[in-house]
Amino acid sequence: MDNEFDIWKDGEKVQPQAKNIKTPDQRNESQFGSINPYMNCPHCNTLGNIRTKPITQKMGISGGKAVAGLLTAGLSLLVVGLSREEIKTQAHCQRCNNTWQF
Repeated sequence: MDNEFDIWKDGEKVQPQAKNIKTPDQRNESQFGSINPYMNCPHCNTLGNIRTKPITQKMGISGGKAVAGLLTAGLSLLVVGLSREEIKTQAHCQRCNNTWQF
């Protein structure tokens, strides 16, 4: 049954292409990063099944920001906040599903 939204080209019906469908490997890469072939899992001792990616993690109160907040009567805290951020690496083993950071 044809409807008004069908696409025709040279007398033949064209099937629409599916967009934004990700394979399981593409989903793992977007969530856990790319495979690091030289990394060893500390849990299952597997080599080559580890995905790594850089992450930013909040790490508590920064001493310098707390002092600046006291000196400016809290005005600087509205702009920068108290917590500090560190760049870490998140690793994920595809074999045992263990995830850790270093």
